[in-house]
Amino acid sequence: MDALLGGGQLANGGEGNQSLMHAPEAERIIDQLAPMTVQDVGTAKWNAQGQNIQRLNLQAHYNAQQHAEEFVVELLVSLDKMQVLVQNLLAIEAWKEKVLPHLHRQLARNVDKVVSYMVLYHEVTLANLLEVTLYHSHAAEALPEEHLLELADWCYRKLRYLNDPQGGRRVATYKELSAAQLMAMSPEEELDAKVDETDFGAAMCCLSILRYLTDGLTTLPMGLLSRVVATNDTLMALVPLLDQPPWVRRRPNGAFEKWMNNQWQAVEAVDRFRLSQADAQVWLTVTNLVVEPKSRAKYGFDEWRRDRLLTLKRFMNELLFDQIPVLKDLQRVLDEMALGVGSDPSTARNAALILEAVPALRDSLLAVPDWRGPAPLPAR
Repeated sequence: MDALLGGGQLANGGEGNQSLMHAPEAERIIDQLAPMTVQDVGTAKWNAQGQNIQRLNLQAHYNAQQHAEEFVVELLVSLDKMQVLVQNLLAIEAWKEKVLPHLHRQLARNVDKVVSYMVLYHEVTLANLLEVTLYHSHAAEALPEEHLLELADWCYRKLRYLNDPQGGRRVATYKELSAAQLMAMSPEEELDAKVDETDFGAAMCCLSILRYLTDGLTTLPMGLLSRVVATNDTLMALVPLLDQPPWVRRRPNGAFEKWMNNQWQAVEAVDRFRLSQADAQVWLTVTNLVVEPKSRAKYGFDEWRRDRLLTLKRFMNELLFDQIPVLKDLQRVLDEMALGVGSDPSTARNAALILEAVPALRDSLLAVPDWRGPAPLPAR
């Protein structure tokens, strides 16, 4: 962590070149990607790799937007580095959860603001890179089962955060601060604002990642289906997001804003009912979990869950179907559920796995006797 203090020069125009790259350079960088632990966060090797991941993320999105050869995705798969991205995602999440509270004051007062922001933003960068990569089904298939389960658990934790009134819903509430209020903010308050911003950004990335994982529920390892449907009640965590989406907010003047492209953007009145990417991803994930027979057979549709799911019927209209035609399949299944067709919860018990894979990667990252162990950041 001491290396964070010296990172200001690097972040302010040193070697941190964010330019795009060619395939040979991307191959060299990806080949050097290494799994990191919580203790590695802030070290020189962690900072160097973090800058490289930022560049890979920019290049991957540029290639996708330009419909060019997506060599970053192919190299991550062929060089077997997808699992490295997942482990590093879990490591920075654990650091923010366990270490940051002990370093909060020192990070706010003794570390360059740009450096501290880049450390916090690293989770968003990794999640953003996984978003563009997992769009391709073969990228998800390249992940070992344990990493798929860990990624599903990470997504579920983010869904709970988005539903939390003191979490994502609080952060999404519009706050208009005057110039005087901004100037009066303490370093700790500024750091809290950065933490909120990056936590919300990472959580929003989980919506796409989860959709891509559920796209492959029938082809990916069976343990993933059990994890998403049975172990984590993912479906019931998604329904409230459609009812009251935290990615939509209203300003005091009545104007609407939506979270799009990793930032809040004003929405014209004529586009208010146009689905955002977040809306579409959640609807498609719900469709994957409800329409797929294997998923339905494993899920315990008791009366409470069925009633909660049937609340989605009020959103079903031609405007929605015009934007996502596949939702007509979801409507058909919901109509069948309303009539009591295939709603026996005992089928889920019969379909349950006798043995369930239990991921241990996050547990190993959290196996630290005392999180106060890292030395405090020295004042400068």
